[in-house]
Amino acid sequence: MIDQADQYILGLAVAASPCFGYHDSEHGVCVTCPVASQCEVVRVQRTKAIAAGLLAKAAAKAAAKEAAAKAAATVAPKVPDNNLSLDEILGSMGATPAPAPATPATKMPAIQEEEFDLDDLFHSITDISKEVAPAPQPELPQPPQPELPQPPRVVIMKAVVDSVCFVCGGRIVAGNDSGFIPGKGLRHMTCG
Repeated sequence: MIDQADQYILGLAVAASPCFGYHDSEHGVCVTCPVASQCEVVRVQRTKAIAAGLLAKAAAKAAAKEAAAKAAATVAPKVPDNNLSLDEILGSMGATPAPAPATPATKMPAIQEEEFDLDDLFHSITDISKEVAPAPQPELPQPPQPELPQPPRVVIMKAVVDSVCFVCGGRIVAGNDSGFIPGKGLRHMTCG
């Protein structure tokens, strides 16, 4: 027995599944669906209801056809002809009418459940379920992207005093253009 909390969760899952009730055990989405067993039960119930409706419709059609055949078989009493004499009219009242010619009634064969192949009847339903787009996958949060190191900001300036290039270790003559990188020092403009 499903308790109320489980029933509520099942209701949420059904509301989020547009294909609920069209279970197909060979479909990839149905294999992994958390409500597949309940979906299959609903499909079977729907199939039984449609089959019962078809059987009832066929039985009603057969009964209507049989009633029409019975109505056609009964013959209305003959109306006396106005040209008959009184003796002929009185004589016909005591006589039994001739039986109507028997018309062969086409009897509809009895409908048996074995004649209905439910897979054939509901083939279109299973085809529809295969065309149903799978439910959208929840969007997973993206892992944080590592911050790429920013290239050092170079300040171009003239060397105030003779200095040493931190890249090549060579001498930077005072008054020449050089690149200053905070935290590292001066470098030649030509050093990469």
